[in-house]
Amino acid sequence: MNEFRIGAVRFLNARPLVASLEAVGPPYKVLYGSPSGLAGALQRGECDVGLIPVAAYLAGIGGTIVPNVSISCCGPAGTLKLFARCPLEEVRTLALDRTSRTTVLLARAILAARHGVKPECTVVEADLTHVLDSADAAVVIGQDALLRGERPPQATVELDLGEAWWEWQQLPLVMAFWVFREGWFSDQIVEALRAAREGGVGTLGRLAEEEAARRGLEPALVKQYFREMLNYELTEEHVRGVDRYQGILAAQGLLKARRELRFA
Repeated sequence: MNEFRIGAVRFLNARPLVASLEAVGPPYKVLYGSPSGLAGALQRGECDVGLIPVAAYLAGIGGTIVPNVSISCCGPAGTLKLFARCPLEEVRTLALDRTSRTTVLLARAILAARHGVKPECTVVEADLTHVLDSADAAVVIGQDALLRGERPPQATVELDLGEAWWEWQQLPLVMAFWVFREGWFSDQIVEALRAAREGGVGTLGRLAEEEAARRGLEPALVKQYFREMLNYELTEEHVRGVDRYQGILAAQGLLKARRELRFA
């Protein structure tokens, strides 16, 4: 039996897409890493399909996109935050989270287009408490602490980047989607990933209870996050959102060249 290597992230927002794949087991082997780490693994052929950041795909990583499945939001994202210790118009230094290029580039695009600043950027590994120790602003993603309302003690400004994108463009923000490694494709994987999404979306209540217990969060908070903030579709409107995002990055010089969205 052929083994299918599926690259995924442990972030809470990915659980509805991945949980049932873990339960199925062979021939599916779920490999975990950071979003940027998965992009590298996909490029090296270490996984067959990966849940990678949209920005990694636009930068040329991977082959075709699995249709109809994504991690997206149409408003507040909950765990994609920009914190600052000064007004956004005064930000001169920006600390970046190395795990997801999509959110990092989105923050830079919003700061430039909406607030007229292009800060000097540095990558940091600091926790939420210290992320603003040496920068005016910081991008923080994926941390469960964000759902509990925690923030850096120096922060005077908090911006939900999903909400900021929606207010700016009125289009879904697609954070990640499944992408095959270049030159490889499997109908079986396409159907398995679609079925996993349907299974996850159909059991959000149970998933929320399990993840809340595992992560030390309130079940009601996780249910709200899954049901009201996140979206797991990839419709024509979502594709328009990706194309708009790509156009903005290209216009600002944050993306070297536009890439055609190729679907499996």
